[in-house]
Amino acid sequence: MQRKYIPFGFGLLGALLVLMPGVSQAYSVKSTQAVKVTADAALYTITYEFGFLNADVWLPVGATMSDRYPERAGKVGYHLTTETGEYVPPLAAAVVLSDALVVNDYYYVPRGERATFTLVAAIRTDSVIGATELPVLAVRSLPYILAKNDEPKAMYSLGQTELQAYQAPQQKADK
Repeated sequence: MQRKYIPFGFGLLGALLVLMPGVSQAYSVKSTQAVKVTADAALYTITYEFGFLNADVWLPVGATMSDRYPERAGKVGYHLTTETGEYVPPLAAAVVLSDALVVNDYYYVPRGERATFTLVAAIRTDSVIGATELPVLAVRSLPYILAKNDEPKAMYSLGQTELQAYQAPQQKADK
């Protein structure tokens, strides 16, 4: 009698995973925000979750705008853009915040767990920022180290398609 409930259980589990994609994804963006703080300064936040069911993962604490290949330096890479192209402000600083355990300058997330991370970036521009003229901050590179079972650790990075949601303020897609 119990065997006829097993396929129903698998069907229910599959339906739940489809209806709740945030639970089944290894990483996802939770929120983004860009705030004009003064006439020439802005603060950006991008909050995301990360974690794998079958692997330990390490994510960078540091962030950089200047390095063209930040994953080699073990940092989250970001850049700013305006309507006229890439923008390099005179002053910018960023860090990734989380309550995950820090091990050797990386946040550690054990297999089967998820942790929340927030990239916080502050910029000072070389001109007055208008109400709708905030540069867009976008993550260029989000490297992570993955270790499954007894395999050696390996460095990975999210692809450009995956990184499209990692920007503040969120841009509307062209129709």
